[in-house]
Amino acid sequence: MTFDKFSDLVDFYGADISVWPNGLREECSAFAIDNTAAKNLLNQERLLNEVLKSQQIPEFSGLLTKVLYQELPPQQQPFLDQVLGWLTPQQGSHLLWWRPALIGCLPLLFGVLVGNFYSFSIRAEVDELDYWEDELTLLSLNDYTENSY
Repeated sequence: MTFDKFSDLVDFYGADISVWPNGLREECSAFAIDNTAAKNLLNQERLLNEVLKSQQIPEFSGLLTKVLYQELPPQQQPFLDQVLGWLTPQQGSHLLWWRPALIGCLPLLFGVLVGNFYSFSIRAEVDELDYWEDELTLLSLNDYTENSY
């Protein structure tokens, strides 16, 4: 066994070798008896444990109450919640009726704008010859025979 491995085991299991696992207990006891550095390490670990046990933990009166009832910082709402909050008027605010009305008119406004900028293959000018040609075609499809009843 090396001193570094023994030091790691002392850090992990503590200074009391009697509580260590059976396989390590015998080997580490023999190492600690023969090695003065290992004895010093165990003594330092025991002293540290005693000092830590003798320390008093200060009482924090009202800490639980203070932590449980502290005011939390304001949280940022998601974008969709902000938009919905803007669209739907809050209770008691009768002056915000225009927001839903504005949103309701947006599709109409969009339709008017798109209709004005795009023709969608509808021609505004009428060619007179095409018009008369269509009329003659419709007239030729009529039945002009005399009915003999």
